[in-house]
Amino acid sequence: MTTEANNHQGQALAEELSASGMTGTALAAALGIAPEVVADLLSGRRSLDEDLANGLALVTGKPATWWLRQQGRADAEGR
Repeated sequence: MTTEANNHQGQALAEELSASGMTGTALAAALGIAPEVVADLLSGRRSLDEDLANGLALVTGKPATWWLRQQGRADAEGR
């Protein structure tokens, strides 16, 4: 499972997708966003906002605050 200390939001999301067997394309469809947005999240090129964090919470079961903490850590570390 993902440790909060050493993963940016994209790494954490990739682990969640792998564990659930969900593809990035399926996640994009579930969230109603373009697959490119998910690809950018996974690579760390895109930051999470509150709306995306809420959507990820619904799909993954991890609270939106967890996802936003991941983003905050990545921002603080310049990732």
